[in-house]
Amino acid sequence: MKILYLSPVTWSSFEQRPHKFVTWLHLKYGVEVIWLEPYLTRFPRASDVGAYLKRPDRVQKITPDWIQIISMQEFPIEPMPLSIWVQRLRWRNNIRLIERQFDGQQVAPVVVGKPSNLALILVKSISNSVLTYDAMDDFPEFQKGMSKWKTTNVEISIAKECEGVIVSAPSLKEKFRKINVEAFLVPNALDAKIFRATAVFEKLSLGRRQLGYVGTIGRWFDWGMVKSLARGLPNWDVVLRGPLYSKPPANLPSNVRIEPACTQLEAMKFMQQMDAGLINFRASLKLCDSVDPIKYYEYRAFGLPIISSKFGTMVGKNDSEVLLLDVNEYDEPDRFVPWLEAHEAQGPNFQFAEENDWNAKFTAGLEGYFNRILRIDT
Repeated sequence: MKILYLSPVTWSSFEQRPHKFVTWLHLKYGVEVIWLEPYLTRFPRASDVGAYLKRPDRVQKITPDWIQIISMQEFPIEPMPLSIWVQRLRWRNNIRLIERQFDGQQVAPVVVGKPSNLALILVKSISNSVLTYDAMDDFPEFQKGMSKWKTTNVEISIAKECEGVIVSAPSLKEKFRKINVEAFLVPNALDAKIFRATAVFEKLSLGRRQLGYVGTIGRWFDWGMVKSLARGLPNWDVVLRGPLYSKPPANLPSNVRIEPACTQLEAMKFMQQMDAGLINFRASLKLCDSVDPIKYYEYRAFGLPIISSKFGTMVGKNDSEVLLLDVNEYDEPDRFVPWLEAHEAQGPNFQFAEENDWNAKFTAGLEGYFNRILRIDT
């Protein structure tokens, strides 16, 4: 059986929830995955040129034989009225090829990882399609103006066509409840297999202690919190590792170090050497209300104490190893320095890793749903 997955991220990007989701589908059901690469669903910006040339999120990755990757040629016109008709003509040959992939299948499962005109076109074109929306983020909040309006309306149209919506945070579940769409809450997780392979390495003594951040550095990244913590922790290094999409301020303290994106295994090895984890998303951004940070689960599996801003699901973690700071507390070292001194890294927590593994969470939250839509007898 084949499943069509319209991804919100490229296959070559560092491993995120979409990669883990399709891997679970393959391991659980033996399906082959047709992975549609994302295209620009907003108007282009000048910064897109530099981002395209540098591709800071790209890492070397093997493509398994059960994945077929398809890229759609695009005109960046999606927010415009009637753009769907132009795109339908533009993509007609690829759409026919995708339709033929499902010849002979009783059902054609289509999972949309990002709201788009292409998703609406494919659902209407594939006669035996069954639609699922995987809303790992509040996608309209990443857009502005006409692009935001368009994304909001496309998302509602997709959700109302779905058999089910998968969400990563309670606020997203509530969002779809308001439009009478059932949502399945599956929080984020970590890769326990990669964690186990990394946790056997001995933690090195690096001299200075490290407060580390691992992940994408985008417009949601709070540079003000980084500067305040670095100034308050002069004997620590604040190390940021990940694809850089948000320009650093010119006056960063000297103990802040920025390192490039890496593979997930390399990221885990870096976490193994950290003394504390940083999660500094801007609580003032509405898009952060629906974020359940993967790095929380990875940091905690390594037994790291965490300093975090107050946003999204972090507010409800109720974890004694997490210090939540309001924006007005960033410049108060008396608030976070004693806390860090009292909370040292505890070392790998294998039980936590197993309980919060991607496969475990997807199975617990979605096995019944996918058994139903894939017509699996139980």
